[in-house]
Amino acid sequence: MQKRFLSVILFLSLSVMLVTGSTLAWFTASTEPVTNEFTAGTVKITADDMVAAPEFMVKNWNPGDSTVKEFVVKNVGTKSIYIRGIIKGQWYENDGITPWAPSTDENVVTWIPMGDAFSQNWVRDGNTWYYIDVIPGSYTKPDQNDRLAKLALRVRLDGVKTGNEYQGKTFKLTVVFEAVQASHNAISEVWGLSADDFTVLSMQDNRQKLYQLLETLKMQNKLPATTSGTPDHNTGTVRDLIIESGLIFKNPLSGSELVLNTSQAGINSSSAVMVSQRDVTMQKAIDNQKSHLWPINAAESSKTKYVGTIVVQICKDGYLIYDYPAYGETRGFMTLPLLP
Repeated sequence: MQKRFLSVILFLSLSVMLVTGSTLAWFTASTEPVTNEFTAGTVKITADDMVAAPEFMVKNWNPGDSTVKEFVVKNVGTKSIYIRGIIKGQWYENDGITPWAPSTDENVVTWIPMGDAFSQNWVRDGNTWYYIDVIPGSYTKPDQNDRLAKLALRVRLDGVKTGNEYQGKTFKLTVVFEAVQASHNAISEVWGLSADDFTVLSMQDNRQKLYQLLETLKMQNKLPATTSGTPDHNTGTVRDLIIESGLIFKNPLSGSELVLNTSQAGINSSSAVMVSQRDVTMQKAIDNQKSHLWPINAAESSKTKYVGTIVVQICKDGYLIYDYPAYGETRGFMTLPLLP
């Protein structure tokens, strides 16, 4: 027993001596590499021309003709986006290559959105059309039908303003769509806009669209003058003409699409368009807004309910179009004198 014990002691002593004066070896452990991957989202769109002009209009366009152009923009990227379309028109010689300019600045070709649910979310700022809703990407909406925006335009060649100098000329409408990611205020950095600016653009677009419609009705001698009937009759007639046009106007704040006259104001909570009448000239109404402009001269309840409404006011000498309240620095009155 004693000999066996000594051998153990000797072995331990040797073991200690082996590590004396050398680097100690520690027991350690490690995991496999943990890799964090961040895959960049994609912003990508496609656009298809779904409805083309009839062949006879392409080759034989006549004053007064109108046709529908329909575009479908698809978000085929992963990220949610805002989109806009830049739409420009240019006249050419009959060869379709050499640019041609008419002798006057009259815009004989107009294009306005059709009155359908898909096109009502577009607002116009000059040649640029903005889609005011966010279009989701495939990351959150795998179904492509949830990632579409459609713009349907009615393109019209004016029947009164288009003179003989346009004969044989070619008009080209060019559309380029752009997209920017909806997150991190990219719309401000890239386009110089905020989402709140869409309210201002919507009001401007409503005014412009309404003015074009009334100008067309004026050329057709359909607009009533102040002396053509009672105020309720006149405002009701104009309201019906706006509704019959098929155009959709949308109040950007309330979402209302109603077209009303002031006799209906008390029983409705909001409107997109309101038709009013005052027995004053357009200039007098502009100069004395608190006395002659609705709803500035109306009850406080109307002032609260009808924010975001475009007003058409029938005056002695024409039609006054404005928004309530004023968005931006100026109210932006639009005047349409009646035909003599």
